[in-house]
Amino acid sequence: MCAFIYRLVVVLALVSVLPACGAGGGNLPPLGSAVLDDASYKLGPGDKLSLIVFGVKDLSGEVEVAAEGTIALPLVDNVKAAGLTVDELTQSVRQTLMAGYVRDPKVTLQIIKYRPFFILGEVKTPGGYPYVPGITVTKGVVLAGGYTPRAYKDEFVVTRGGAKFRADQDSKLLPDDVVNVDERYF
Repeated sequence: MCAFIYRLVVVLALVSVLPACGAGGGNLPPLGSAVLDDASYKLGPGDKLSLIVFGVKDLSGEVEVAAEGTIALPLVDNVKAAGLTVDELTQSVRQTLMAGYVRDPKVTLQIIKYRPFFILGEVKTPGGYPYVPGITVTKGVVLAGGYTPRAYKDEFVVTRGGAKFRADQDSKLLPDDVVNVDERYF
């Protein structure tokens, strides 16, 4: 009987400590509400854009930001895109085309596919998934096939731009976010 009481005390002590550790995010700042705003969104490798140069069909089409952070334009050198907003890249492409290729080019760029977000840990199919504006942690878990039976479902750790944040099921994600679904202890 004494051994049973001892084990019970140990289990109760662990239960009182571990819930805060369930997702490893107890001391992390909250993720906050992220809203994707194309005007301030910084492009990065994997983003796909629609490029239209009015009156010049050969320069129009779809372009993707390469691993080096550039886009390739036909007849023109690569243009730096990573770290720029769509408006900044539009101006950069316009300036590049004006430098001996097209007189007064009318350039339009639009994001058609964002780089993916990633979900790891206690989900059935961890990996990268296509980003859709407004996606939440819950919707990301659904894309990853749902939780495993051992998943801790109340709190998550999201890595964004090298910093870690505490998130819940309704937290909104951004491209390149990494969501970690931890294992529950009991």
